[in-house]
Amino acid sequence: MRSFLFLALAFAVLSSPLGPASEAQAAPERTGFVGFTTTGWTGGSGILIYNIACNNDFPGSRMCDAEEVAKTVNTPNPIDYAFGTVGWVRPSLADANNVLTTSDEDCDDWTSTSGNGLGLFVEIYGIMKPVPCNASRPVACCIPERTK
Repeated sequence: MRSFLFLALAFAVLSSPLGPASEAQAAPERTGFVGFTTTGWTGGSGILIYNIACNNDFPGSRMCDAEEVAKTVNTPNPIDYAFGTVGWVRPSLADANNVLTTSDEDCDDWTSTSGNGLGLFVEIYGIMKPVPCNASRPVACCIPERTK
């Protein structure tokens, strides 16, 4: 009887860090690009509005920067979006020192609705191009990678 209790206790201690089987088989948490907002915005609506719109459609998300989109591997299914769906994205990339930099393709810091100004958009397949700021487009939304 004593050896049975010892074995039961040893099993409980050794198996507790593993957790239930359902946790071990759970899909990885999606980070990076998670989708486009359901509402369109012009290039002059402001980054705070874009962040709020993303968070409303995808809780915990905000407007993507170009680097996040480029590094995303666990993407949403393109079938969920119409072919050619595009969204505003911050034209930020890391320089050699891993410092985020910006470009002129941000609709004058997301304040311009001018047809002469340019903002960066991304298509569902990852193609990024500059487009006029007066266009109404969804926003590309990302959930930042969490550090442990």
